[in-house]
Order: sequence, then C-alpha cells, then structure tokens
Amino acid sequence: MLKVGIPVLFNEQHWMGGINYFRSLIAAFSLVEQNDVEIILFCEKEGIFSTNGLNNVRQVIIPNLLSRKLSRRLLNKAFGTNVALYNALKKEHIDILSHSQMNKRLPYKTIWWKPDFQEKYYPEFFSDIDLKLRDKAVLNNAINGHILFSSYDAKNDFLKFYGPIASRPVNVLQFVPDLANDFSDDIRIKIKKVKEKFQIDSEYFFLPNQFWKHKNHELAIKAILSNDINIPIVATGALNDYRGGKHIELIKSLIKNDVNNKFKLLGLIDRDELNYLMMGSLAVINPSRFEGWSTTVEEAKYLGKRLILSDIPVHHEQNPADSLYVKCDDVDGMIAAMSKIISEYNYHDEELRLKTANINYINNRMKFGVSYYNILKSL
Repeated sequence: MLKVGIPVLFNEQHWMGGINYFRSLIAAFSLVEQNDVEIILFCEKEGIFSTNGLNNVRQVIIPNLLSRKLSRRLLNKAFGTNVALYNALKKEHIDILSHSQMNKRLPYKTIWWKPDFQEKYYPEFFSDIDLKLRDKAVLNNAINGHILFSSYDAKNDFLKFYGPIASRPVNVLQFVPDLANDFSDDIRIKIKKVKEKFQIDSEYFFLPNQFWKHKNHELAIKAILSNDINIPIVATGALNDYRGGKHIELIKSLIKNDVNNKFKLLGLIDRDELNYLMMGSLAVINPSRFEGWSTTVEEAKYLGKRLILSDIPVHHEQNPADSLYVKCDDVDGMIAAMSKIISEYNYHDEELRLKTANINYINNRMKFGVSYYNILKSL
C-alpha cells in the first residue's frame, strides 16, 4: 500500500477555500476503485474533515501542528521543519508527501500544490518577504520536487516565469468541488427557509468570496450602489484581509454609503446554507482579479447557475455555461451584465442547466479522483 500524506498547515480562518479544496480532493479520491494507495490527512483538530465512509482515506490529529507558542516556533526553526509533523509522518511510514513543499528534513517524494502566480501580476498585494519566499518555494520545488497546478493557465505562467529551471514534469489537476447536491422536490422549501433565516425577501445576486484584495468586491459594490440595479447582492465571507493593507477600510467605506442595504453581508455561514443561497440566486458573481481555479465558479457551475465573471483567462478555462464576462474595473460592464441576467432569467432554462450540470458533476468528479490517483502512481 502506497501511503500518501497531506499536511494541512492552515485553518478555516486563514484559508477556507483551501479546506474546501482538500475536502473535495479526498471525497473524489475515495470514489476510485483501487486498493493500493491510501491518503492520510495530518491536521490539528477533529471536525475539519469527515473521513467516515471514505475509501482509503483517514486522518491523523496532531494537537500542536499549528501552535504559535514561541517555544514551539523556535524548536521548528532550529530543526528546519514542523517537529510535530515530522514525528507523525515518520510514525505512519509515509511514502509520498502531497500538497507539501520540498524539505530536506522530510525525505519523501514530494508534490507541491501551487494554485497560481498572483504575485507575478500583482506584487503590490504582497510584502517583499512574501515575494521572496514564494519565489524561493517555486525554485526549490521545481528543481528538487514535483509541482501540481489546478489549471493550465497556472502551468503556462510557470513555464513563462520559470520554464528554464523546470527539471521535472509538472501536473495539472482541475478540481471538482464536493457538493451535497440536492435535487429533491423540497429543495425550494430548503432554499426558502435559509432565505428567511437571513431575512432575504427578494431575488438577489450571490457573491460568496473571501474579502481578500484580489477578489475585487469593490467592482460589484460600485455597480450595485449605482441605483441602476434594483436587485441586491448577498455576500458571504469574513470581512478581513491579513495582507490587504487598507483594503478592508475601502470596502467598509463603500458599504457605508449603502443606505438601502443593497449589498447584504452575511459573514461566514454554514456550507450547506451557502449552497442553498447559491442555488436560490439569480446568478453568482465572481469579479476576482486573479484565480488559480475558482471554487466559487466550480460550485456555481455544478449547481447549474449562471455567472458574471471577471474577464481573466482561468475563468474562460473553467467555462461555466451561459456566463457573462466583465473587465475587472468596468463598473458599467458589471451593471450591463447584471441587467442582462435579470432580463433573461427564465425558470425553464434554469432547470435544464441544472440537469446538465448534475450529469457533468458526476462524470467530472470521478475524473478528478482518477486523475489524482494516476498522478500519485506516476511518482
């Protein structure tokens, strides 16, 4: 049995998209009919992942994995890696480290997940230290390990910026989200209950992104506050950005002018509730300036929703049905796209798109799991 370890070195507050990515990965992998590869998740606490019922997937809990105590940080720095993780990996006799950076202290075959090269296009979003660390990580893993990308757009950027030093083949794994799709007759009742909980009493657009600077919420906010659109935007996500400087102050200043509550912010909400709100919306908006392979887009795509997307290459690669594309700073374009969605909305078309999405979801989710299994075997 090939043992593959996935260290989860972040939490929900830091990167909810990453947590959901791993949930999707292990769920898809468990669908593969095989008995020669096992995935072991190494995380800090119970409850983040549910591996019950998943084939060849389990988790190991390491209580001190993400400890920020000074003594723990000094010990990890002196040893050159996370000591608690090192001991757990050794105890489990891991063969391959997946989604983990190459480290000489961890003598395993390693494949590192690099979602995108946002730092090359928007270096102003990062500190000088962050830029140096990101560049060092790419160089180290390109030369000494293997790299995994979520899109061909990211792979093309890698070849553009680092092609000459790439010494090993790189892999592309386009992920498919883990959705508890519910197409039962009472789905409308469930959507209605969630809307009532959050006091949503009209049609709405849905924007479920974290409030990081590159997510470009201000485009949608400016559009909805123009008074040209009478239907509100419902947004989820924590109103914080640890590296965005005064970005959150900008968002707050824009929202301050929203006297009619046309941009309704719900904060972090339950994942099932998020999916019901997505299904109940007129359309989903993702105005992001940069993505590796957007979870928001994938979830909306497989729930049969139309999307209004920023006009960036990876959104075209994801290619959700019947989508509209808007330049990242084009407020008038966003207003026009929202107006078009409103005028064209048709329940029959929504139902047909949902049925097609359900078929695609089942097929592509299996392909996702098989592709990951094949990549692991190729190492």
